[in-house]
Amino acid sequence: MIHADSRFNRIQDPDNKIPQDEPAFLLLARDPIAVEAVAFWLKRNRVELAKAKKGKTSTPEQLAKRQKAIDLVAAHIHRMADWPTRHPADA
Repeated sequence: MIHADSRFNRIQDPDNKIPQDEPAFLLLARDPIAVEAVAFWLKRNRVELAKAKKGKTSTPEQLAKRQKAIDLVAAHIHRMADWPTRHPADA
């Protein structure tokens, strides 16, 4: 995976589920904008999942994977929101 900031190059995917040439973006709980960004991701993915279910455009397996991702992030966002230290992103 390719990070925008080379300092994060050490964060990799040992299972090779992310292609080496795919750009990735990492948000840390300390960033005051991170929770808002993740909340937006959740909202949009819930809408897209509902559309996929209604339009029957995905297999049951695809729907289950999307739901699992949404559930994991929904549970995790609370940990991010409760993180005690905040400071703006730094370059």
